[in-house]
Amino acid sequence: MKSSPVPPPPASSSSRGHTAVLLQQRVLLIWQVQGKVPLNVLAGRYGVTKSGLMTVYRRRERIWSQAGRATPHSYRAAQPPGSPLVDNELYQWFLNARDESDGQLSVSLLALKTQTLVSILPL
Repeated sequence: MKSSPVPPPPASSSSRGHTAVLLQQRVLLIWQVQGKVPLNVLAGRYGVTKSGLMTVYRRRERIWSQAGRATPHSYRAAQPPGSPLVDNELYQWFLNARDESDGQLSVSLLALKTQTLVSILPL
């Protein structure tokens, strides 16, 4: 019995000798090129050529706009608040404390949370 031949893998960017770089990696590459990281270091780190790096850098305006469209600007936090009442009270207390101190607070976050929790929880 003869086995059927294995079909070739689908053509992808890696089979053409190109390395696929994700949008997040492109943004990081742009930052690193602007930060004067040597191109040969970046090329070795990401597995791309120097000309590929410069192509990403030349197209940075387009990449920035793509990254901006991919970011959900309507979200305020990565996760929904676990206790909205406490979060709201803490935020209100912070606004009041900031207004009373002319915008300068020299209190730690832990102290702020503790004081807010003590003020809103019944004893």
